[in-house]
Amino acid sequence: MPAWTAEFGFYEAAMGGDRAFVTLDLAARAHAPVATHPVRLQSMLNGRLQRQMEKSGDHLEIPREVDHLVVFSSEPNATSAAVALAKAGFRIDPLRGPEGDDGTWRLEFHRTDACDGERPDRFVFEVLDLIEPFDGEFDGWGSVAQ
Repeated sequence: MPAWTAEFGFYEAAMGGDRAFVTLDLAARAHAPVATHPVRLQSMLNGRLQRQMEKSGDHLEIPREVDHLVVFSSEPNATSAAVALAKAGFRIDPLRGPEGDDGTWRLEFHRTDACDGERPDRFVFEVLDLIEPFDGEFDGWGSVAQ
């Protein structure tokens, strides 16, 4: 398996001139399965997103809906992961089937969490543990600024 290359970026959206959304895109690719993402790297990415959010004036201690995206290679795996995530208190969006040639299934889900301190590490590592048995590739998280 090729070595994983960090391909990620931050994206901010504005509505009416006000900051509205900050997200971290991990650019999940077939060559970067969840099992090869070092925990330390994920924690560093979470910290980087937190700093970006703070820079934008976000109040990370305020609980808000946090959006997550995971990509799966099959519908049965995505469906099974959705059940596990729902049991953990996540609100699950309808599964999105393959678009284009990549054949992947996209699962978006949400839960109310604060984003200060180590909380992002906790909720992301919880998600990683839940999707790992289903070969999910975590593609990032984000939230509306508070």
